[in-house]
Amino acid sequence: MSLFLFVWFFFTLIGTVQAASTAFSGGVLTISLDAVNETATLSNDGTNITLVSNVIISGAGAVFSTASVNKVVVNNPGGLSGQTFQFVGTTAFTLSGGLDVSGVEFIGVFNSITATGTSSIEE
Repeated sequence: MSLFLFVWFFFTLIGTVQAASTAFSGGVLTISLDAVNETATLSNDGTNITLVSNVIISGAGAVFSTASVNKVVVNNPGGLSGQTFQFVGTTAFTLSGGLDVSGVEFIGVFNSITATGTSSIEE
């Protein structure tokens, strides 16, 4: 196989892979589910908040210091079907900026989530 053909195949393949994406700025963790039938889990162990997905995670990464996250936003920007998102862990999520989940078909909450101050939990 020529180098050109290999490079073309690699970039074509990469271009078709769907990925969950994260952004993190000013304490706001934004998670965008970008694949059909994607299943993602956000866990809190008291030290780190960790995202796990059945697809590749791109963007700001998958592990964030619990103390640095004050708001979580979970969305489905493409309006894709079959998405599941779960909140789990051994330590409750305490979010001074709140929680906003939109467009995701199935949400499972298997851990406490507290929005403090004037923040809210929105679906």
